[in-house]
Amino acid sequence: MPAPNSEAIFSRVADIQILESFGATANVTVFVNEVNQPPILDSVPGQIINKGILVTIPFVARDSDLPANRLSFSLGSGAPAGASINPTNGVFTWRPGGTSQWPVKRRP
Repeated sequence: MPAPNSEAIFSRVADIQILESFGATANVTVFVNEVNQPPILDSVPGQIINKGILVTIPFVARDSDLPANRLSFSLGSGAPAGASINPTNGVFTWRPGGTSQWPVKRRP
């Protein structure tokens, strides 16, 4: 009997009875694996912030999978010096010290 996909979040097993023309039966095990969907990140409007003033931006994301997967947040390369993001709740904080722009990109 084949095993379920090892990367699946969960599987369901059902026995199905198959009838042949002579009345014999066979049981078949069916594995139904989740298809993992990317998280949905809520829109964040553009921000104008002042040098030296702490900025706090909550990033909110949802997972539409059932059961929902645990999400975590992190900053990628190129994040401004001194910036941080809470890995659990997505709150970004930063006290800018210069005059530059940093685009925020969502990684798939």
